[in-house]
Amino acid sequence: MTKPAIFEDKKRLIDLPFGDDKTKTLPLGLNSVKWGTIWLISLAWFLFATFVTFPTGLIHVLEKLPLGVEIFNFLMNSSLFIVPFLALCAFAGRAIKGLFKPFHSSQIKFMIGMFFAAFFGSSVAGDLAKLFGPMTTNAHVVEDKTGALSKFITVALNSIGGLLGEELLTLIVFFLIYSLAIKKLNRETTILLALIGSSLVFGLYHLPTYGYNVAQSILVIGVVRFFLSAVYIRTKSIWASFLTHYAYDMILFSIGLIATLHK
Repeated sequence: MTKPAIFEDKKRLIDLPFGDDKTKTLPLGLNSVKWGTIWLISLAWFLFATFVTFPTGLIHVLEKLPLGVEIFNFLMNSSLFIVPFLALCAFAGRAIKGLFKPFHSSQIKFMIGMFFAAFFGSSVAGDLAKLFGPMTTNAHVVEDKTGALSKFITVALNSIGGLLGEELLTLIVFFLIYSLAIKKLNRETTILLALIGSSLVFGLYHLPTYGYNVAQSILVIGVVRFFLSAVYIRTKSIWASFLTHYAYDMILFSIGLIATLHK
């Protein structure tokens, strides 16, 4: 019988896509080489979307079109999900449906608990990160009253594809670590190791967002990711972790919007 790992529900253990200690089942049936390839493809596109500088001529054309810049940014953010998704489809085929299962209503309480745990954890981690230097504000936080509400709506829309992409990028790293570690370790230890490792990598993904503040990216963002990934481990549904993640970010951005409007 499969033993529940950290954050798993003992009464309602959902195994997919994790195997047991006897069979050493691999996530979606993919070995570490395939997970590594998927991760490299996803990472390459993430770096391209983050650092590429588009020609000035293209920007001028987009600015002349109705909502041209906004639509372009929405598509770029959505591509952070689309590209890893297509890479997964190429290697896993229909098995990828296992990541997008609906979650059970009984798991909503756990999702809410992890939502608040992420806030508390980030607060504690933030105090610790301040010991290494000042914190950096997220670039998506609206700080200018001019068009503040429209900017907030744009961020909210762009975040849908962007955060789905972040969930998928995190799971790819999680499964890569899992597929490597399960060869030597038991299932419970492997899941814990994959959880911690993927949370740290997630923090590193956010270095450009926070002005390359290493302490903030690893400690604060890594801690938030730890609790968001706990939602996936519990539910085995990317929709559950995405909704928790989206709610977390929107609350933060809403607080920033309210503060800006009341300056």
